[in-house]
This record gives sequence, C-alpha cells and structure tokens, in this order.
Amino acid sequence: MNALEKDVRDYTRTIMQDMKNQHTLPAYVSLGNEMQGGLLFPYGVTSSAEGWNNLARFLRAGYEAVKEVSPSTKVILHLDDAGNMDKYDWFFSTAEAHDIPFDVIGSSYYPFWTRKDIPTVCAFFNNLYDRFGKKIMVMETGVNWNPVTADGTPGQLTDDGGVHYPQTPQGQKDFLLDLFRQLKQVKDGAVLGALYWDPVMIPAPGVGWVVGQPNFVSNATLFDFQGKALPALSAFRTS
Repeated sequence: MNALEKDVRDYTRTIMQDMKNQHTLPAYVSLGNEMQGGLLFPYGVTSSAEGWNNLARFLRAGYEAVKEVSPSTKVILHLDDAGNMDKYDWFFSTAEAHDIPFDVIGSSYYPFWTRKDIPTVCAFFNNLYDRFGKKIMVMETGVNWNPVTADGTPGQLTDDGGVHYPQTPQGQKDFLLDLFRQLKQVKDGAVLGALYWDPVMIPAPGVGWVVGQPNFVSNATLFDFQGKALPALSAFRTS
C-alpha cells in the first residue's frame, strides 16, 4: 500500500508538472473514471471497509499532488449513473466520512444507461448540490446520430433510453441543445459544464475497445462515418 500510494502521488505530480512546464495546466483533474467500484483493484475497492481505507489514501495522495503543482485546479470524483441518488449519497457520504478531499462531483449521463430523461436528471443535480454543496460536471454524455454503426450493426447505445429524440444528426443536436439549456437552469449555476463521449471514435482500421474488436460507438460520435462534423458539434458553440 505504501508503494502504491507513493506511485499515485508521484505519477500525478509528474503529469501535472509536465503540463505546467508546457503551459497547459488543466482547470479540472478527475482522479479516476466512473470510480464507483474504487481504484487500483483489488486494493482500493468500495466493497469493503479496508478497501475504502485504501481508496482514501490513494485519493488523498492524488489530490495533494494536484494541488502541490496547481492549487487552483479543481479535483473531480466521477461516478456513472446520473440520477441514482442512492448511489451518489452512499459514495460521497462515505468519502466524506473518510476525509477524502474533492472539489467537484463528476457524473456520467447517458439516457440509454440511466433510463432517465433530461428533467429527471436535472432535478437530481439540484438534489445532489443541495446534499453536498459541490459543483457538478457532466463528465460523459452521448446519444446516437444513426441507428447502426458504420458496418450496419447495432452500436453500444441500442435505443434512445426514453428521451425520444430521433436517432438522426438533427435529433442528436436537439438532445444536446435541450440538455445544455436545462443544465443551465440548475440552481446557483451548479453544473459547470458537460463533456461528450466519445466524440471522435469514427470508423478506422484497428479502432475499437481493444485491438481486433469492433468499434461500437461510431454511430454516437460528433463526426459522421467519413469524419465530417455533425450538426451536434455546433451545440457546444451556441450554448
């Protein structure tokens, strides 16, 4: 554990220092990705008391390394399943009980995975802000612009998740415009922004989850199968 904790601290500090040296310090850093299960398995798991103790050590080390290089950079803890208040209350209450420092709550919102519409998720963000007093970043969101991938097979997001936007370029844009508009209405400007995933995984030889595996998200990108920008990309500029 001591070695792993040191590795987290040293690695995070090195990356931050490298970015500082090239004048590209980030405004935000996420320690982990959709980390509801923990970090650095099998040590920092959230399924046991010992795992939480280890996770707290890892996250404190990462937080301190970020702040050592850039005190103004905000540190994010990121979970999946936006709208699941029980999960977020459990995770962040336990994090607070373990004195895990963080600045921003990160949340993934895919209608397909959450089965929740935009108003429901925005109400959740209001409740989350009331509960923990932390600003929120939508770390991932995405919907299809085409029903199937470039090879004609269903992609990862096999339906609209109940938000009822057509799986067309315009439907994708309309989803983002509505999402951004309603996120801005969350109290106190609590939602800082939204990131799209995966915007650029268009069809290309060897591009997939792992080498030799298909690309399951080429129909949910912000560029079409030929790499041309889709209308949804402009939603970021106009919002």
